[in-house]
Amino acid sequence: MSDKKQVARAAAYAALLLCGKKEAREAVTDRTSLILIIRSTQYGPLSSGAPDRGLSWGVIRLPHKLDLVPILDVHTGFPFSRLDQNWNRLGPENHAGRSPTFLALDTRLQYPVDFKFHGHRIQFRAGLTVYNVLNHSNPRDVQQYYASSLYGTFYNSVPRLWRMDGDFEI
Repeated sequence: MSDKKQVARAAAYAALLLCGKKEAREAVTDRTSLILIIRSTQYGPLSSGAPDRGLSWGVIRLPHKLDLVPILDVHTGFPFSRLDQNWNRLGPENHAGRSPTFLALDTRLQYPVDFKFHGHRIQFRAGLTVYNVLNHSNPRDVQQYYASSLYGTFYNSVPRLWRMDGDFEI
């Protein structure tokens, strides 16, 4: 079965389930292809849930029309589920634990450049952005397979990142 057909069947099945229709089981003839898309009804925290969060930012005016924009984001880690070899959840959804506390300080130094184009005033803000200034380990992935010797190990943290960018204002 093509991927498009699988997605279409999954969407039809999900729509009927959301509407509470009994015909949901008949809407999809090959439900085995939906195992990774549709799970049985379970309740638990969202995988992106961060109940305790602090976010702060501001614009600090510097000499020579420079602006410094710091952004501080601190929140509890994201929850994850315990999985078996077939990617089935063991226990309630997203109750196996949480990733470590997320801490990120990002900054942007920007300079406005004004010019006219076809009679319109346009402002371009050239910037240098530094993500994760503190180089704090903020892992994005966790080993969820319960039988792995690395179960519960966090990895894939993003190191400090420098980026030159810009924004237009018309």
